[in-house]
Amino acid sequence: MGADYMIELECRPKQQLTADGIVAKLKARSQAEAVLEMARANGDRRPPSEITFTTVLMRPQGRTEAEVSVQALLDEAEALTACEAECRRCPARPDAEAFGCKGYVNYPVQAATEQWLMSRLPDTLDGIAGHLLKSAVKDLGWDGSYTANMRAQGDTFFESRTPITRKWGGLFSRFVLTSDQLWQMMFGLGSLQPSHCGMVSLFLGLPSHQEMIGTAPPETTLALIQAEAARLIASGSGTQTATMARFVGAMAVAAALDVSLFIDG
Repeated sequence: MGADYMIELECRPKQQLTADGIVAKLKARSQAEAVLEMARANGDRRPPSEITFTTVLMRPQGRTEAEVSVQALLDEAEALTACEAECRRCPARPDAEAFGCKGYVNYPVQAATEQWLMSRLPDTLDGIAGHLLKSAVKDLGWDGSYTANMRAQGDTFFESRTPITRKWGGLFSRFVLTSDQLWQMMFGLGSLQPSHCGMVSLFLGLPSHQEMIGTAPPETTLALIQAEAARLIASGSGTQTATMARFVGAMAVAAALDVSLFIDG
């Protein structure tokens, strides 16, 4: 369980397979590879066509179960292969991964991941990122209630029962932000417009497309943002932090391309 996202740049693979089709095929491939890896680790050397498992789907009419083979899922995902080379040349990705326009953030969110996100916020409110952060929270009413409702459901969505808090300023000019509010900015508003993506990725320390307007050609701006995003992702390799870093990078890339970021949380 988790939140899907996709940079909504039109391309031939999306036209050919549809965005939903790409998501379904990526999930099928990921599931097949995970089951096959587990089978091999347990000494099962049968061909993928003979390795089966039960999938459970929650539909409006209730819970349904189906027996599927690993090979059937690999076959379903085979259409991705023909598009991979083209996808690796696409600008709509925060790193070198094929189909990088699409990502997935797993629940529950680990406390360490929340801590990492909050540590990326500006150290001071004096700069453009800090000024925008304070103004946006006040003007747009991001109170964190969306996330608080999720957190109240035990450890389904968040490992920690309480949000992390950052504080700036002194006694009479204090500004406080919680990780509930930050999560709401990212996942609680539905699909995100390019300007919002640029603003939030700026809050989290990536170079902003808006900052660079007039100072570099668009292709140079995008290359700089992608390079910073790739470094950010690599810094959290092997952890949920890397997954979250890809999302932050996707926001910055969507802003640079002036396209929306689809969110299905």
